[in-house]
Amino acid sequence: MDNKVAFNCEAKGNPPPYYRWKLNGTVIDPGMDYRYSLVGGHLHISNLNKDQDVGTFQCVASNTVGTIVSKEAVLQFAYLEHFKTQTRSTVSVREGQGVVLLCGPPPHSGGMKMFIKEP
Repeated sequence: MDNKVAFNCEAKGNPPPYYRWKLNGTVIDPGMDYRYSLVGGHLHISNLNKDQDVGTFQCVASNTVGTIVSKEAVLQFAYLEHFKTQTRSTVSVREGQGVVLLCGPPPHSGGMKMFIKEP
């Protein structure tokens, strides 16, 4: 799996807009974290970190005339914690008899998701 993601944002204006991105309402400063880069309106994040990068992203495009804000995009991560390694008691059955062995999965979440939040 690639350990990177890109969010795309494009706005037109005269004068041309400049772009900023927010994560959970806080402006992202690409100069403060090498993992973030801003190319035009496109935000690229490398070396994803589920503790730092999960949340709601929003593009802000501005020029001297005004500012426009994108819909929110949400980034979530998949995870699967380790199975319990404790030894379970032995179960004896006769040949041909049915048996049920209980095995609950560890805490988990599905695949990485990105989606746009509709109002």
